Amino acid sequence: TFVGDSSPDEGCGGAVYNNAGVAGPGVAPRTAVTGMSLSEVTISGSSANIGNGGGVFNGSSGALTISGSTLSGNSAESDGGGISNRGSLAVDHSTLSGNSAVQGDGGGVYNGQGAQLTLVNSTLSADSTDGTDTTDATAFYNELGLASLSFDTLAGNAGNFNAATLYTGLTVKLPMFSNILAYGTGTQCQVDVTPLDGGGNVVGDSTCQLASGEQNLDPLLLPLQGGTGQLAVMPLLNSAGQSSPAIN
Repeated sequence: TFVGDSSPDEGCGGAVYNNAGVAGPGVAPRTAVTGMSLSEVTISGSSANIGNGGGVFNGSSGALTISGSTLSGNSAESDGGGISNRGSLAVDHSTLSGNSAVQGDGGGVYNGQGAQLTLVNSTLSADSTDGTDTTDATAFYNELGLASLSFDTLAGNAGNFNAATLYTGLTVKLPMFSNILAYGTGTQCQVDVTPLDGGGNVVGDSTCQLASGEQNLDPLLLPLQGGTGQLAVMPLLNSAGQSSPAIN
C-alpha cells in the first residue's frame, strides 16, 4: 500500500516510478527493475507535484503490469493523474477513481506517444482533468500510442470545457471491445481516427463513432461500490423491471 507519497522536485511518479535501467528521482520504489508487477496494491493520495503520473509513472524503458489494484485520489500537475505510461503497460482487473490531471491530459490514464497499453476489465470513475481543452480526456488519453480497451467501464468522469471521457490521437485506431462509456460531464469520446469496433460496447452518445446499435444508450450503472478487501466497481442494474443493455 502506498498512501500520500509524492515525487521529489524532479517530477514524475508520485508513488511508483518504473523505468528499467534508469534510476528515478528519490528513493525506492522509484528505482525499478525490468518487468515490474504490481498485484493487489492500493495507491492513494499520491502526487507528482510538477510532473506526470500522480500514482504511477512508467517510463519509455519500463515494462509494467498492474492487476487487482486500486489507484484512487492521486494527482499529477501534468499528465496522468492515476497513471502516466511512456513504455509498455498492462492494466487488468483494477479500479482508478478520483484521480486528477491538474493542468494536463488523462485524469485516470495517460498513454504517451509510442507507448503500448492494454486496459482490461477495469473501471475508471470520478477521474478528472482541470485542463482547458476538450481533448484533455477526463479518464483515458491516448497520444499516438498503441492501446486497446476491453471489458472496461469509463463512467462518471468530469472535466472543464466539456472534456471528453476518452481521447485518441491521429493515425491511431484504438481497438474497443465490450466497453461502457457514460455519464461524463462532456462528450464520451474525441477520436481523431475512428476506433476499431470489436462490438459489444455501450456508449452514452455517438461521439465514439461506433456501430449505431452501441451508441446513445444508458448503461444503467449503479454507483461505484465495493466491500472491504474488494475492488470498487459500478454494477449493472439487473431487475425484473429494468436491466442494463450491457447485460447479454
